[in-house]
Amino acid sequence: MLALGSWGSRIPLPRAATLGATSVLLFLRGSARPRGTACFRVELDARVWTVRTEPGRLTVEPAEPAAPDAVLRTDPVTFNALLERPADLDVAIGDKRIVVEGDHKAVRRLLRERISG
Repeated sequence: MLALGSWGSRIPLPRAATLGATSVLLFLRGSARPRGTACFRVELDARVWTVRTEPGRLTVEPAEPAAPDAVLRTDPVTFNALLERPADLDVAIGDKRIVVEGDHKAVRRLLRERISG
């Protein structure tokens, strides 16, 4: 399944694509190429996930992190859109489609450090 997701991550998503919470996090895990280390609390559709980055690797687990560097609260559609257009983060924060607490720079890195298709 992960190999298929890796293959599919190279294909641009159609504009109308809507991924669920698990799918968008699997997409992130398969496409991320982080350069730094960070821990995130990601809440999508009232489910909490721990997303950890280290150079070259991103892990996702359905759990509450002990001490996250940043907290993100949003819906899968908004998160997916921000993965496609990370520059829209400030607009999404202003529109209250996403709440970001903690290290905003780490969140920007998380959204930007993906392999391009």
